[in-house]
Amino acid sequence: MDIDAKLVKLIGKLVQSFKGLHVEKAVNEVFVTDLSTCQVKKRYFDEKAKDGEIGYALRGNIVHDYVERFFMSRGFRTEVPIEKDFGDFVLRGRIDVVFDGHPLEIKSSRSSLYEYFLQTMIYAYMMGVDYGYVLIIDNKVYLYRVSLDGKVIELSSGESFNVPFSVDEDVIRSLYKLYKRGELIGQMNQCVTCP
Repeated sequence: MDIDAKLVKLIGKLVQSFKGLHVEKAVNEVFVTDLSTCQVKKRYFDEKAKDGEIGYALRGNIVHDYVERFFMSRGFRTEVPIEKDFGDFVLRGRIDVVFDGHPLEIKSSRSSLYEYFLQTMIYAYMMGVDYGYVLIIDNKVYLYRVSLDGKVIELSSGESFNVPFSVDEDVIRSLYKLYKRGELIGQMNQCVTCP
């Protein structure tokens, strides 16, 4: 096999490895990202991955892995599993970093801020704390403190604002019902992803 064909074959395996990043779950199990991500957006990106469009995922994984290693090397726990039984469903997830008892989620784009805030708020609720953090490494670095009551502070600028939602058990149950009906679509009118 010549060197070109060998490289093409290896890149094909790289693309296939991204297509295979799917985790099975039990019938009554739901992931935090299921409740914080628009179902249309998820299907859109699943289709892009099937077509071999993996650049967005690769970039995100590189940023994510680098930042996790940075925190891990400083003694913080990363990829921390968490779950909470709500009776009719079990909510499960993996917190990117636990920073002094609070969830820190790592992102590589500002395209879905409300989804990131909601995900972090759900993790904070599950941990029994009042707030968590979202770190976005895009062209610039943004660090947000997100409270369960919907207050958000961008820590480097001090800018604060409120998102039009809060998180408690009732909100999580409502999100679960929407998810099960396939109606978790275009959350908070922040759709900028799909064409």
